Amino acid sequence: MLVVEDNPDVREFAVHRLLELGYGTVEAEDGKVALEEFKRGSDRFGLVFSDVMMPGDDGNRAWPGIGRLYPDLPVVLASDYSETLAEHGASGFDLLRKPYSLGQLSQALGRSFHPQREE
Repeated sequence: MLVVEDNPDVREFAVHRLLELGYGTVEAEDGKVALEEFKRGSDRFGLVFSDVMMPGDDGNRAWPGIGRLYPDLPVVLASDYSETLAEHGASGFDLLRKPYSLGQLSQALGRSFHPQREE
């Protein structure tokens, strides 16, 4: 799983929670580094877990492009900026509001890995 978060403390928290849930992680501090990780091999990632608001290319701008290039790659966005989310939405991705609990993280990842299928 690729974890994209500009705040080192929040990134460390997320990585530790993901490890508790049994996920391996690769860390990126912004969208630019995330894209570099994709260039090294997008098949390494079963999911992207990203902050929405970051300096430079934030997740709200970067992940729709990733979604077009890798339409089957689940993306979960996290944010504590309700004004930005109200204005821009979550770009069609699952959204986890910060601060989040281990249970909320697990549920969001479960929804993204196993989306409900329409019959």
